[in-house]
Amino acid sequence: MKKLIPILTVAILLAASCKKNTGDFMPAPLHPGNEIKATISLAWNGSGATPYEITGNNVGFIRDVYPNGDSVIRIFGGAIDITLVNVNATGTYTVGTSGTQYIGLTYIDGCLYTCPIYEIYPARTGAIITIETLTSTYIKGSFAATCTGLKGTVQITNGSFKGNF
Repeated sequence: MKKLIPILTVAILLAASCKKNTGDFMPAPLHPGNEIKATISLAWNGSGATPYEITGNNVGFIRDVYPNGDSVIRIFGGAIDITLVNVNATGTYTVGTSGTQYIGLTYIDGCLYTCPIYEIYPARTGAIITIETLTSTYIKGSFAATCTGLKGTVQITNGSFKGNF
């Protein structure tokens, strides 16, 4: 069962990352200039926070419109996974659900898609994602969050992303 969950996760990720409007169902290409950066402070099991910088240079930026009309933007890489549903304008958004909008931010400890051991730390409340630029082919923004998982808390500050779909 433990091996089935990562396999299903990869299958879902591949299905979600396909460009449905082209009919070729190939995963979206990674653009070399795409990046995500943040300062991560880990506090495992009551220990003091240990800050470090992350930079994801091979970051995936996917934008798709589903048959039900939902617009979905996914930004993933460098241990951060951001999901924006029905966010079609610049502005500041709080993690959670509001009407037809969903804003999600997750910190991933370990290599989620290739390792048997990983931990997911979702942001529950108070996480902020700001979209500074949004066009049909490009997005740029910033983020900050506190994510909680089984081992403790992850504080994310000075987060930024920019990239092409």
